[in-house]
Amino acid sequence: MLPRQKEIELPLLQVLVELGGQATPKQVYPLVTKKFPMIRDEDLAETLQSGGNKWTNRIQWVRQRLVEKGELDSPARGIWRITEKGQQRLANLAKGEPEMPAPTFLELYEDYEASFRAGLLDKLQSLTAPPV
Repeated sequence: MLPRQKEIELPLLQVLVELGGQATPKQVYPLVTKKFPMIRDEDLAETLQSGGNKWTNRIQWVRQRLVEKGELDSPARGIWRITEKGQQRLANLAKGEPEMPAPTFLELYEDYEASFRAGLLDKLQSLTAPPV
């Protein structure tokens, strides 16, 4: 299962710091992926109905969310850059200051969807075939 958007935020910020503060998405994707060793090859191969890669799409949405929060910006087309606010967030985390932001609608939906799927799978596995 792919990590939720909220779980990707800090690794994305960290990767940008590791790359000198800014990078292209192609440089970012593999390094963010390495931060999640539990991701399987099957997870990385998942596609959206549109045909795009689900994992890179999720990272792009995280990037957009961080832009809206002022933690990333784009000094030029195709360049992702961490801002002072993003660097401060990492510094606060390093000092041990807790983060408690409210969950987004998408995070709540992802939690609901995972719970629904697990319940449905349990229900299906408990069914028995009728005698023939």
